[in-house]
Amino acid sequence: MSLYVKQYLSADKPNLVLLHGWGMSSDVWGAFAETLADHFSLTLIDLPGLGRSTVYPSPYTMKSVIEQLAKHVPEKASWLGWSMGGQIAVEFAATYPQKVEKLITVASNPCFVQRDDWSCAVEES
Repeated sequence: MSLYVKQYLSADKPNLVLLHGWGMSSDVWGAFAETLADHFSLTLIDLPGLGRSTVYPSPYTMKSVIEQLAKHVPEKASWLGWSMGGQIAVEFAATYPQKVEKLITVASNPCFVQRDDWSCAVEES
């Protein structure tokens, strides 16, 4: 499986990985990514099954998504995840702490799907 990855690389700038939210693509970063590219070497990824990453692992689990991301990111980077992308970035950091220098989450719910002890999320259906 291959993910769509767009990079703005610069050897003299620190690495930053950007992960978008549910139902979006890396295009959501738009002009913000262009501004960040002045200061960072960027890796933007369309998450599996979203945007131009039309293929996804089966079963589609957090573990399988993390494994795919690990194949496409720099050895060491800061991570910025928005919404579901933030949840994935947190899980990536827990799985591959040696690859994550800093972690930033924006509007990321600790639990994406509702459960008995967490009603502030989307319904499972």
